[in-house]
Amino acid sequence: MRSSLALLLTLAACDYEAPVLRDQPPTGNVISGTLLANGVAVPGDTFVLVYRAEDPGPPVGTGSPIRFATVPAAAYTGDGAGIQSAPYALTDLPDGDYLLQALMDLDGDFNPFDISVSGATCGDVVGAHITDLVSATPAVATVTGGQNLDDLSIILGTVVPLERPAFELPEPAIVDRDASLDPTTPQTFSLASTAIHGAFGLDLPVDLAGPCTDNPAAPGFCAPAAFDLCEVAFWVHVVDADGDGLPDLRADLPPEAGIPDIWPRVYLSYLGIPSEDGSGFEPLPEGESWSAEAFPFAAEIGAFAAGVIPSPPVPFGTPVPMNQLSVTWAPVARHDTDNGATSEVVDLRTPGALDRVPPGAWSITVVAETGQTWSVPNALFVADFSTQPEVYDPAGQGGVLVVQ
Repeated sequence: MRSSLALLLTLAACDYEAPVLRDQPPTGNVISGTLLANGVAVPGDTFVLVYRAEDPGPPVGTGSPIRFATVPAAAYTGDGAGIQSAPYALTDLPDGDYLLQALMDLDGDFNPFDISVSGATCGDVVGAHITDLVSATPAVATVTGGQNLDDLSIILGTVVPLERPAFELPEPAIVDRDASLDPTTPQTFSLASTAIHGAFGLDLPVDLAGPCTDNPAAPGFCAPAAFDLCEVAFWVHVVDADGDGLPDLRADLPPEAGIPDIWPRVYLSYLGIPSEDGSGFEPLPEGESWSAEAFPFAAEIGAFAAGVIPSPPVPFGTPVPMNQLSVTWAPVARHDTDNGATSEVVDLRTPGALDRVPPGAWSITVVAETGQTWSVPNALFVADFSTQPEVYDPAGQGGVLVVQ
């Protein structure tokens, strides 16, 4: 694919003009350029997303876009079979370093305003502003002082091959802070992949096929003969890049932590203590937050490494689709105050720290190796609408992890 993308450098947009205000005093910086779509016969509406370079989005980081621009499908011009182009513009950007990504929504179910519909689904086309066509490394765009940085190309040429990792809690998810300090009582909870057949209105359905058919010979794994790549599943990848038959350790965590490198990632965010009237959660003081990470199959892989169980819970080195995900809670969390200006890591295993991580409800976010995500609770639970009531209950999207 990269060799064919070299042709994109010769193209330029025409006819359609991106909505840039002209002859106006600048109130911020502007980044503009051309979307170049490779191999898309019929383009879809495209969303250009801006991330701060120091806070990238999944799968590299956990950041959220700070700006976006919408380019309608009608803006594209081309031969209808190979390469199509359209202009884009991002206005009123603060000074800073940015990463630019783009998503072409071919099935009409993307909306940037809610986490349930703000992710790429199977068959969408994604891309980024990159340094070169060989390495395809994301390039940083820097703007300052009301600058107009133009002629930045964004290459759209990667078809998303899998579905988002939608899930629900098959049973109450509860972990105990005290018990987590004892290595013989790992605090685990389970996630179950699920089809999604909800909607936020007649014009914005959310339909994700699945879950995959269970393999009778290996419960929790998808049956190979019946599996469709566009079905909801957890693609579990225990990384073994050196091929030694053992999980590699996470390169982004201290080696002494001994955390195996496993996809998907699971992140937690503190919601608070449920309010007395059941309408929500008692919020933390403004600007304060708690977040944490939990680890798929960490307890089971640890038991295998210790010789407690005879075989690993999942294959090492090869991604496999599963419809169940066992997750281990770690007694470590990050505490941010002043909107992140002050941050500390709290380890409950240190003296006097046991009660510092607050009890209550936590949201759960699964990040696939593709960068696709799913979170519960989400607004589909609040919308309480099913396009297929016989197979889908929106209540499943209201689950939380309870830390007690």
